[in-house]
Amino acid sequence: MGKPTEIYAPQQVGELALQEVRSCIEWAGRGVKLGLPTVDKVLKPLRPGNLCVIQAYTSNYKTGFMMAWARRMGEQIVQNGGEKDIVVYLSWEDTVEDVGLFDLAHDTGIDASDIQEGRLSPEAIEKLEVAAFRRGAMPVWFVGNSLANRATQSRLTMTQVETLLAWIEDQMGFRPVAIFLDYLNKIQPEGRQVWGDGRRLDIMELAYRASELAFKRGCPVITGAQSNRVSNDRTWKLPQAWDCMESSAIEQYAQVLLSLWMPGRTEAHERPLKGPDGKDTDVNVSDNLLVMGITKQKRGPAGGWWPLYVDAARNFIGPLDTRQDEPEPAGGWYGEREGW
Repeated sequence: MGKPTEIYAPQQVGELALQEVRSCIEWAGRGVKLGLPTVDKVLKPLRPGNLCVIQAYTSNYKTGFMMAWARRMGEQIVQNGGEKDIVVYLSWEDTVEDVGLFDLAHDTGIDASDIQEGRLSPEAIEKLEVAAFRRGAMPVWFVGNSLANRATQSRLTMTQVETLLAWIEDQMGFRPVAIFLDYLNKIQPEGRQVWGDGRRLDIMELAYRASELAFKRGCPVITGAQSNRVSNDRTWKLPQAWDCMESSAIEQYAQVLLSLWMPGRTEAHERPLKGPDGKDTDVNVSDNLLVMGITKQKRGPAGGWWPLYVDAARNFIGPLDTRQDEPEPAGGWYGEREGW
């Protein structure tokens, strides 16, 4: 029997530690960023093996936030010329048609609800056809269900996810720079007490598997998670690290924990937003206000919050003073993939 790969002699520990030092120097300031300059000054770039969890209460834009982030990364890969680099977006929340529709709405500026209700002029249809062609060149892959194949598809487990991702990399030769799981609480568990009294253990296992996936695939994994209703009972409703629903393991396994809150859904409009200290801020509540916070960041600062502008119908996120006719800020993927 040869030496097990899990055992490291003292000399190997020193050699691998020095190798990691060189890697830190090589990748200083590089990795997966959010693409929002004010936030990226504080949020450290995500690196291989990192698990980033985005938590929010129902209908507070965690899926839209992940869609926008994945698209930014795809655009940045195209700019960097990474022919074999891709982003993989896995969804238990939406079909491939839903996700693709929001990509087209973002590209054309056409309201997603107008598309869904079929209120489209011939000019709008032509714009959408051109946008669909451009979407075909964006290196963002989708894994999940389709209305076109609904009779033959089932909800994926993490074991199936690992198999599919291995196939993309080993058989197709593409290398994920980031993997999105939308979202953790909806992934089909594989434990004995599926959806029963063992739900907390199911979520603990899923959080661990998501963290392990980041390690095995050698890239960051970004997943959404549901927060508890209790956050809506507070004046400052941005979810905190301990608000993760169903298991504290989500907080424990994540290197980065981000929180989202859309005050327009809970607070009076056109009035100042009350901050964490209960005092009025200089930010007014509206349907376009999205509050984002860093509630955990391993080896980095946490606790800050940022007011952002969101156009949910076009899946656009930018600085609070953004106008709709302004281009989206560049960002997402920074640095070449080679060497990871």
